[in-house]
Amino acid sequence: MLVGLGLALAACAGPTEAGRLDLQGAWTGSVDQPDVHLEVTLARRSASWGSATFEGSGTLWGAGPRVDLAVTGTSVGDSVTLLLEPPGYVPIRFDAAVSPDALRLVGTLDGSGIRALPFVLERQP
Repeated sequence: MLVGLGLALAACAGPTEAGRLDLQGAWTGSVDQPDVHLEVTLARRSASWGSATFEGSGTLWGAGPRVDLAVTGTSVGDSVTLLLEPPGYVPIRFDAAVSPDALRLVGTLDGSGIRALPFVLERQP
């Protein structure tokens, strides 16, 4: 019976690891109005059943110069929060939901002059 339960969990996991979303890797996104482009790379720092913490780096740019970012984040279920910290600026928060195929983070950017901007990050190969 335990073997059957283990196989069922593994089959349902899809792009996850036994109940944990695997968000590690490169993600990019952009919108035209206003001109905002974002690239982040995430590495899992810790994980427990159904949740994880991440850290990484990124770059944000638009009409102005590129700005490097320190990135930290959490995931609980299919909800993700990333804190994008540009040196010398107010942090930007990205609250998102993971798409069913785990290839997109769909949410909003808010902070440092950006207000509730709909934004999508797409997983890169």
